Amino acid sequence: MAMIKETQRHRITMLNYFPLSEWAVGGCYRTSHFCDLLSSEYDVTLLSLECRSPHVEAEVNHPHGFRELRFSKISSRLIYDFLGLLNRAFLKTKGCGPVVANFLARFNKRLLRELKISSEGSKVLISEFPYLFSILLQYRRKGQVLIYDAHNVEYEYQKGIMSDRLLDRFFLRFIKAMERKSCERADMILAVSERDQEIMASTYGVLREKIKVIPHGVNTGEIDVPTDDERRTAKAALGLGSAKTFLFIGGNHPPNVEALEFIAFNLAKEFKDAIFLVVGDVYREFSRKFKRSIMDIDNIRPYGLVSDSLKVDILKASDIALNPIFSGSGTNVKMLEYMAAGIPLVTTGFGARGLDVKDKKHVLISEPGDFVSNIKLLFEDSDMYNKLRTSARKLVEERYDWNVISERLLQLLREHTK
Repeated sequence: MAMIKETQRHRITMLNYFPLSEWAVGGCYRTSHFCDLLSSEYDVTLLSLECRSPHVEAEVNHPHGFRELRFSKISSRLIYDFLGLLNRAFLKTKGCGPVVANFLARFNKRLLRELKISSEGSKVLISEFPYLFSILLQYRRKGQVLIYDAHNVEYEYQKGIMSDRLLDRFFLRFIKAMERKSCERADMILAVSERDQEIMASTYGVLREKIKVIPHGVNTGEIDVPTDDERRTAKAALGLGSAKTFLFIGGNHPPNVEALEFIAFNLAKEFKDAIFLVVGDVYREFSRKFKRSIMDIDNIRPYGLVSDSLKVDILKASDIALNPIFSGSGTNVKMLEYMAAGIPLVTTGFGARGLDVKDKKHVLISEPGDFVSNIKLLFEDSDMYNKLRTSARKLVEERYDWNVISERLLQLLREHTK
């Protein structure tokens, strides 16, 4: 009787300069879903650096079957406190954190030991962002596939948020060198859009065919388009009454802070009877920058980092989504969440970059001075309002659902691991 040979699952080792979080936003959201998707066919281990305190080391077994090994960036409380003081007092450079992570990781013996063990048995090595790519490269062996997952064109993103100070220019040159090395030495690069693909190919002189577009995604099965009754119920549950509601989601990054400034000092003043729902920790930097709490503005309600269940309730309670983004790189994950929830969206053209959306079909693309008039248009024109809800949801289901994206990603890996 012939024996049936069990198919052996290949292993994947991933490396990131920050850990996953239950409040997955931005890059964390993409990495978390990549790990979930890849775990369907591979044994996945993610090694990450924790920055909140020293002496952090943990193994986290995530629900979808992959494991995450977390290591402290800094093993000494004294060094941890000193670097924090140095940054606040002298550096004040927004992009220095990832660069410092590159430096500190090289001296983390526990991280390097576990990375060596995990990588030796892996078929695929993946670097999330360019900052730790050179470390992962050191452990690459013959026959392994080395992938650079580019969440942005990192040089372009950091250039947009750094100042022209000498130290900022130094860090920016270092970031560009790391990104160049990642693009040149990787077997395959994953870009989030055709726009990023073109920029990386021209900036770093790599073949366009080497750069595969794997966009950001969203789980449409977890986000329903609410009926009018369901929206009213969600508003009541959140204590919003019958007020018109606007939604903005953003992490604590300069482009999001800039967007919140626009909302607070322009739109909130124009629509005084509406309530602006702000999800994510973007409000913290706003409060620090302007020396005032965002809660001082009566019609803005900050929720901070929220659970998935609360975010779903907030999406259901929102009448219009706002995306006044003026700088940055990559694509905005929040746009996909808005569209999946069937929330009509008013966005800048820059905020819609990298996504296959059309003006007046999927979203309303607006210059800063047109936001108010376009918002009023949506409240007055029910046909336009419902058209955006329906067509945006359909686009996300067909192009940006994680189930659609996962098959493309898995097929690329199958081709490279034959």
